[in-house]
Amino acid sequence: MKLIKKIIERFDFSIVMVPVSPSAGWTSKTFRSRFIILTLLIVLIVFTAGLSSLWLYTPLINLIPKSYITISEEEKTDVYVINKKIESLLKEIDILKNSNERLKKIILSVDSSAFSKPSSANSVSKKTGGNIMFIARYVYSTWFQGGDNPVFMKPVKGFVTKDFNPGSGHFGIDFAVKEGTPIFATANGYVVFANFTVEDGYTIILAHPENYISVYKHCSSLLKKERQSVMQGEIIALSGNTGKWSTGPHLHFEIWKNGILIDPKTVILNK
Repeated sequence: MKLIKKIIERFDFSIVMVPVSPSAGWTSKTFRSRFIILTLLIVLIVFTAGLSSLWLYTPLINLIPKSYITISEEEKTDVYVINKKIESLLKEIDILKNSNERLKKIILSVDSSAFSKPSSANSVSKKTGGNIMFIARYVYSTWFQGGDNPVFMKPVKGFVTKDFNPGSGHFGIDFAVKEGTPIFATANGYVVFANFTVEDGYTIILAHPENYISVYKHCSSLLKKERQSVMQGEIIALSGNTGKWSTGPHLHFEIWKNGILIDPKTVILNK
């Protein structure tokens, strides 16, 4: 109020209105500037208040540059943490995408020439820890089958709950087993893939002689790494319930030859 009073006193003057025609007489009207200035100030205040309300309580506020909106330190910290999580998720998506691409290439084309079997019985004994059944299987597959044509065994101790039916999109057979049940290498081979995929969860793929490959899906954990040689009957993973396409604890098992699906039951000896 003091500021308004000073402004009025600063510009205090009078306005005198005199008729143009002398015949009208010398009657004059006088107006004090205080009344005029006060009226203009009231109009200015009302106009400013109305304009501010129009900006703040209507969509016009979106036209204000975002740089004028302040953010608290706590909000800045939350934004930083969210950005870091998004970056981490994007990296995981790239890793899963690369794994899926490699998985497709392996299934469609496997180079069995890279297959290398252990050179001595000593290495077999070390891997099995003296397991007699394991060594017996190795001797049988090597001596009686010449070591080239693979002899397939059941990959897990369980019952088949779903048969091979590629027409419906089921490319192998399912074994009903509890989570954590040991999964065995169905034949001598080497690991060409051992990783996590979105659809099939933890998956391990073995390459065998004569362009055979065996696939083990939905595992809970993988015990072998890529490029490792494995013997028939050796534990390579534990069964589980991982992956988007898994409907419960089980093992999905597939066999391919030259990139073509094969019903595992037609080649497994101990069905």
